[in-house]
Amino acid sequence: MNFPEPEALAVDGQIPQEVWAIETEQQLSEALKMALKRPLALIPLGNGTKRHIGYPPEGYDVALWLRPLQGIVEHSPEDLTVTVRQGANFEGGFHDDP
Repeated sequence: MNFPEPEALAVDGQIPQEVWAIETEQQLSEALKMALKRPLALIPLGNGTKRHIGYPPEGYDVALWLRPLQGIVEHSPEDLTVTVRQGANFEGGFHDDP
C-alpha cells in the first residue's frame, strides 16, 4: 500500500502538515493522546470518499490515514459470521489475507 502525500489528503482545499498512517487500534489510541497534548486538529480519513460532505474544517494539522486499519478481523465460515474493521471491501467475497 502506497503512503499518500499530504496534498492527496486535502479537505476543502486545506492540506495537512503531517500524515499519520494508523495500522493498529493501539497506534490510533496513541495518536489521539498525542494530538490532545500538543493540541492538533485531526481529520480521520479512510478511502476519502466523504471528504466533500459537511462544513469546511476550522483547522487541519494531521491527516489520520486509517486505510491500513481496514480489513477482516475474524471470519468464521462455519458460524456464518465475520468481524470487520471500517472500510472493509466485500467485493469478491471474504478472504482471510489482505
